[in-house]
Amino acid sequence: MKTFVGSYFFNVDSKGRLFIPASMRGTLGGEGVLTRGLERCLFLFPIEEWEKIVSSFNSLSFAKKEVRAFLRLLLAGASLVSVDGQGRIQIPSFLREYAKLEKEVAVIGVGNRIEIWAKDRWTVYEKDMLLKFEEVAEEIFT
Repeated sequence: MKTFVGSYFFNVDSKGRLFIPASMRGTLGGEGVLTRGLERCLFLFPIEEWEKIVSSFNSLSFAKKEVRAFLRLLLAGASLVSVDGQGRIQIPSFLREYAKLEKEVAVIGVGNRIEIWAKDRWTVYEKDMLLKFEEVAEEIFT
């Protein structure tokens, strides 16, 4: 599978539709699964990747309260989305509210998924994390 990379900035239209860049649409295919992400962004997965993730949940213990809560929020918040003829997806209103998507949006490629952020929230997050970039790299790779 190809990976998603890059940062793009678009507007959500008045009907809640968002343009997905052509470079990402090829990897995504005609449809994907959109769900709540971490840090109040949205995760958009290709169907095949989503199925792998959901199947990996089988190894988690549903007896743990935190596991049940996480799975409920992730899976109940998931929505199948299709790319229309103009390269857009429809973002359900409850997901737009969760991620605080009003107008300007950042579409970020993150390996196996696309993340969709309110542009102002992405800008703050990116600025904060760039200050820690080297520290985080040392933590991860040592």
